[in-house]
Amino acid sequence: TVHTFLARLRCRGYEPEVILFSGINRAVDDLVERRRCGEEAGPVRIIGYSLGGHGACNMAAQLNERGVTVDRLLLVECFSNTTFLSNFCRCLNIF
Repeated sequence: TVHTFLARLRCRGYEPEVILFSGINRAVDDLVERRRCGEEAGPVRIIGYSLGGHGACNMAAQLNERGVTVDRLLLVECFSNTTFLSNFCRCLNIF
């Protein structure tokens, strides 16, 4: 389940945030603002599964437009035709 996955990430020192597809625009705005204010400076890592993979690509594209680099983008069973942007350091698409 997603809760087990989140718990495993937390055990490894990550601070995951679940973002629903409908909340992507706000999540991008919030992330950009936190980085602008110096509240957050670490690498951006995005994981998306199925429709969430499409959302993850959308989120990465919006971050690209705002000058934010995505350190890692992991797509699992993403049905989108992904266009890889210049702001990705690493992308793994498992389909």
